[in-house]
Amino acid sequence: MSREYSFTYALYLISPLQDVRLGSHTQTLAQLNAIAPMPIRPTAQVFGGEPEPFFFPLDGHINVMDARKIAEFLIAEQGPP
Repeated sequence: MSREYSFTYALYLISPLQDVRLGSHTQTLAQLNAIAPMPIRPTAQVFGGEPEPFFFPLDGHINVMDARKIAEFLIAEQGPP
């Protein structure tokens, strides 16, 4: 579809808390990269050494703080317009 409509895209992995805490996000990234049409960029590094504040405690999904961190990361990755 990107060729048909002439746009570029990037793939990012937003890992759940369990993957980040256990360090298994690198294995998940490797498995996804094995089948992806292009390299997938990780985002686990934006959480630093304490990922818990960025996720809801009961289900491990990202919260508002994480959404902001990931947005800032994506904007920095894209660079200036």
